[in-house]
Amino acid sequence: MKFLNTVQLQGKKRLLMEKIGSTGIRVSEVQYITVEAVCNGRTDIFLKDKIRTILLPGKLCRKLRKYAQKHGIKKG
Repeated sequence: MKFLNTVQLQGKKRLLMEKIGSTGIRVSEVQYITVEAVCNGRTDIFLKDKIRTILLPGKLCRKLRKYAQKHGIKKG
């Protein structure tokens, strides 16, 4: 969090950095964090014949739900 406050990112960029920082996912895996994944608190990533389960922290889920609601995103 100190990094985010120092950089003073705004909007989507800040949310993206929080996703990466709090879950340990790779940038190429961000696409797997969907509204459905946020509701479940986890997502499964299938890459290179491997499955990785990523747990989404509650605080991040709340922020992502709020963002989705604000922008009318209901799925995907």
